[in-house]
Amino acid sequence: MKKIKLLLLFVATAAVSVSCDLGDEAPYFGDSRAIVGFSRTSQSNGIVTDGTDKTVNMVIELIGGNQSLPADSDIAVSYDFDAASSTATLGHEFDFASANHTAIIPAGSKSVVIPITVHSNNVVVNDDKTIVIKLTGASSSSATVVGSNYSKLTITLVGSCFSNLAGNYSVAYTSGTFPIVVTEVGVGSYKSNVTPGYTQYDMYFTDLCDTLTITDWYGNDTYPISGTGTVQPNGDLRWTSVTITGIYSNRAYLFRKVN
Repeated sequence: MKKIKLLLLFVATAAVSVSCDLGDEAPYFGDSRAIVGFSRTSQSNGIVTDGTDKTVNMVIELIGGNQSLPADSDIAVSYDFDAASSTATLGHEFDFASANHTAIIPAGSKSVVIPITVHSNNVVVNDDKTIVIKLTGASSSSATVVGSNYSKLTITLVGSCFSNLAGNYSVAYTSGTFPIVVTEVGVGSYKSNVTPGYTQYDMYFTDLCDTLTITDWYGNDTYPISGTGTVQPNGDLRWTSVTITGIYSNRAYLFRKVN
């Protein structure tokens, strides 16, 4: 009889031990504890490098436990920057919006949004940087734990070139100089009221990190257009290898910026 009791005691103790370990690793919704963590383990954010500060949000949420209900009371979650695992530098590419590194999941809620301020003037195109944030603890009036599989978030900052080509230009032909108006039709996408070689007809082009690509024009269905160019340091648009099939080929034009 003693052997049976000891065996039952051993099994019960082992079961409690396994439950505690799995509770941190893999939350289940019948758990009475509130288990918190990041809503994802990684995210990528495009940053337009126009010199202004940007806001990137990360989300901490109630990912399990608490009988699958919202928080019974406020849950304070602390977090910190994992410098050793990051390639971005605190104070250079980014700063925390809050100095105390603590977020509150309010009672009756399941998540909280934490903003990070990114300094776009220090973000470099084609040189992605990562910010690794780790949760360091969670507390509430009821039992609360951080799920270890959800305790770290890697944020990748992807630099995107700033484009601002809308404005007035001019082009010089042998017959004279003609005004040009360039308008923005989308992010990095533009329309010119002049097509190179003509004094009229709309032309469409894109700007990617000062590299210009002609995409369309008034007569594109009959006479396809192609061509590339570059944005000059003074703001001029220099076009090279402009070709309108059946009309002309490999011509160069300069749209001079009018201040």
